[in-house]
Amino acid sequence: MPGYGLKTRIDLKGIIPRRILVCKFGRLGDVLMMTPFCKALKDLFPGVSITALVYASTKEIVANCPWVDDYILADGQSRSFMNKLRKDFNLPLKIRRGRFDLYFDFSNGERGAYLGFLSGIKRRVGFTKNDTPLLRYLIPYPVPRRAGMCHEVVNYLEQLEALGFQVQAPPLQWRPDQESLDAAEDILQSLAIEDFVLIHPTSFWMFKAWEEDKNALVIDHLVRLGFKVVLSAGPDGRELAYIDGIISRLSSPQGVINLAGKLTLTVLGALIGKARLFFGADSAPMHLAAAMGTPTVAVFGPSSEVSWHPWMVKHRLLIGPCPEHPCHRAGCNDSGISRCLTSLPVEPVLQAIDELMETSA
Repeated sequence: MPGYGLKTRIDLKGIIPRRILVCKFGRLGDVLMMTPFCKALKDLFPGVSITALVYASTKEIVANCPWVDDYILADGQSRSFMNKLRKDFNLPLKIRRGRFDLYFDFSNGERGAYLGFLSGIKRRVGFTKNDTPLLRYLIPYPVPRRAGMCHEVVNYLEQLEALGFQVQAPPLQWRPDQESLDAAEDILQSLAIEDFVLIHPTSFWMFKAWEEDKNALVIDHLVRLGFKVVLSAGPDGRELAYIDGIISRLSSPQGVINLAGKLTLTVLGALIGKARLFFGADSAPMHLAAAMGTPTVAVFGPSSEVSWHPWMVKHRLLIGPCPEHPCHRAGCNDSGISRCLTSLPVEPVLQAIDELMETSA
């Protein structure tokens, strides 16, 4: 990783860190991006204990990362800063009990910064999106946030430059527990599924989803090739309605197994790991596919493919022509409809799937 001229480096003064706290307040995919950093820490400091500070909604990511020893959960539902402050009242004391030597904050905001400060951890590294005197005080060792200029994994690992280390970026570090692996195997055996493609066409942010009719054409193509197709989606009503819309447009529904809204995150990950190929939107399951080493074809909407492409796995990305991509908005002009997706035809997607199938066989 290249250097970026950090003016101040943490002086460990010969101290070998024994307890490190890493913080990422975000959604599932955001927290997955932190897992290679945890592996890098373990490689740099053998025997170190790593605790993750994350939202409760992302617990299954850190709980199934082999390099995270413990986790502290924060509320991720409150929207206002004051509500978060009230709910965080006991967190600094809980963190203090951990007696951490180092703190890495990937949350790019005030919440992670003030929690690290109030917890009394002296050596604190973090991203700062706003160069304000307050944040400079809360985060004494700031690192540039290079959104859209490199992959998120790489940007996270650049925080280690504050320690003077250069590391090779590892893959995403996540594996389902044995119970989930067994549950996935039971599902496949009960439905007599062997060679299959898992399709997760939805996202929490539905402006990242391709049109229903085009997803249906992809599924029909896979069924004609002789594959079973397992459909998944989150339990939200918008996602389930979207899946119903796809199924209603299929020419070959007999080759499709609809598990939308029926899977836990870890069972979904286990199924993805057993699939011949993953196809879907830019979403957390796409990153689970990367973590599980499953070849991936994904359609990208307003997000940056530079920052968020499937990490260290065979993949193909498809983006429709749009001069404003990536706009990082909730669809064009925040309309919920993304031209970079609506302008994407079916043919190049089918070609990408066929090519990746052939090279991954």
